[in-house]
Amino acid sequence: MLVLFAGKPKIATNKKQPLRLFFAFGLSVFICINYYGQCKSKALVNNCKLNLGQYLYDSFEQCKFEYTDKPQTLQVQFMTYKASSYKVLFCTGDEDGTVQVNIYDKDIRVRNRKKVYDSKQSSGCFWSFQPPHTGTYFIEYSIPPASDTKRKRGCVVMIVGYQP
Repeated sequence: MLVLFAGKPKIATNKKQPLRLFFAFGLSVFICINYYGQCKSKALVNNCKLNLGQYLYDSFEQCKFEYTDKPQTLQVQFMTYKASSYKVLFCTGDEDGTVQVNIYDKDIRVRNRKKVYDSKQSSGCFWSFQPPHTGTYFIEYSIPPASDTKRKRGCVVMIVGYQP
């Protein structure tokens, strides 16, 4: 909130005026936090964890983004180790389900990389992947351009579960 004064600022003589200013400032901070915090990662994690089945919950990673006029690609890495079986879940805060998840065996800079998972194989805002072998996987979130001029934010939450 920006307040501009014309002329000399007045000194508060009413004892309730500082309280009103504090309330107005607090309300504006609350509105901003809610506007910028549209991705409810805790709720996404809790809902997504229900799909782990017999896998034990290990951790999650959240990727926030803002839709722009151009498509975007965000990449994260996931490493699997011997003697464990993994299940990776992806949930998106985007109700449109327009974000796509692609998983590769090599980095984006490598020419002969192989796609091991494509979220187009299933529909909705939830996807599941079980890595076939140990190693490093490169997860790409493909974010389409904004469908309108309104600023819109979204997020993808990756949940990792394992069986020892």
